[in-house]
Amino acid sequence: MEIFRCSVNLRFRHPDFDPQAISETLGIAPRVQWPAGTKKYKPGSYWTSESVKGEDGALLDILASWAEKLEPHKAFLEQFTSTGGNVELYVSWFTSERSGGETLDWKLLGRLAALRIDLSLDVYAPESTSDALAP
Repeated sequence: MEIFRCSVNLRFRHPDFDPQAISETLGIAPRVQWPAGTKKYKPGSYWTSESVKGEDGALLDILASWAEKLEPHKAFLEQFTSTGGNVELYVSWFTSERSGGETLDWKLLGRLAALRIDLSLDVYAPESTSDALAP
């Protein structure tokens, strides 16, 4: 039984950046994108990649893989963020009833920080049939 499963997406948000330029620069097709001015939940442009999924220790490998793919595009990421954009790796973390976790070491966090990439963690706990806090 796995301790956790994860799904990681690369996301870009910007007040008015053309999302097609993201695809062209990175050489990655988006899962979803919309340009500024499109009526969506938040104003501005949006671009997100397909999900990369894994179990247990794969999270660190997935994050390191994204850093490796994006390091050649550091100048683009700096320009994107310096003009009001936000770049993030969005992690959906699905825990199990077993205990466990990961340590994101300073080297990996430093690589992401050097690229101006935020790390967003969204944790989903399993549904439990008993409520441990009940009196």
